[in-house]
Amino acid sequence: MDKEREWRGYWRGSKSPSALVPLGLRSVGRAGYDSGWRHPTGQIRWYNFYWMVSGTLELFADDIAYKLREGEIQVLPPGQHIRGCPVSEAGQYRWFTLDGPRVKQCLEDFGLADFAVLKTCRCPEYLFDRIEAAVAENMPDGEYRAGALGYEVLSIAAAGMCGIRRGQYFEAYVEKCLRIMDAEFTDPQLNINLLAERLGVNRSTLSKQFTASYGIPPSEYLKKLRLRLALTMLRESTPVSRIAIACGFSDPAYFSRLFTREMGLSPHKFRDSL
Repeated sequence: MDKEREWRGYWRGSKSPSALVPLGLRSVGRAGYDSGWRHPTGQIRWYNFYWMVSGTLELFADDIAYKLREGEIQVLPPGQHIRGCPVSEAGQYRWFTLDGPRVKQCLEDFGLADFAVLKTCRCPEYLFDRIEAAVAENMPDGEYRAGALGYEVLSIAAAGMCGIRRGQYFEAYVEKCLRIMDAEFTDPQLNINLLAERLGVNRSTLSKQFTASYGIPPSEYLKKLRLRLALTMLRESTPVSRIAIACGFSDPAYFSRLFTREMGLSPHKFRDSL
């Protein structure tokens, strides 16, 4: 394993949140390691949140030892000097740092006490992936989404601590379904049947589990992704028929009917209203 390639992090471009967010994501990333690796040494300047994916990690915060294992989390407050012991086995963890005017109160409300190593549930890695993408944008809109996703991670951690687990939430194929749609929604061939085939599951099972996990059917989520892109593109002068194809609609006439039903205006009238 190449340790350099197994570590990744993203940072907000400004020292303080540029968006008016109560909970700010300052940075986010992941670390994958093998035997002999140790956590970097340094002074903590923000709230550090760790979620162990696999293996074991032993940290020292102001010379007090804390050992994290798979499915455990820890919050370390600013001001601590942190260092790590060499690990004896391969492992992985996800992390982010938090700031913002309500960060301390938010952590307390969720019962995420400073320093305590807390047993929760399986790490929702797909949410960390989406936080990485939002922080990497380095835009106020990305900061809002990163803060909301960070809040969701904290809520899942708190629920897991209380023994509340939604098994469907962490089904591997449900998470993969979401990732495929986020990456390929502009492909007109992508639909629930193709998704089920690629994932090797029954269509109705996929739809049921996805809906239980995210509160929305996969077909509806796919439609919203395409319509969201169309709303952005309609601010330009691109012909509506070309926008339909670019957003993943193979039939421009169907796109116009769907857009009118969802938005209350035809694509042309929506553009004229801008």
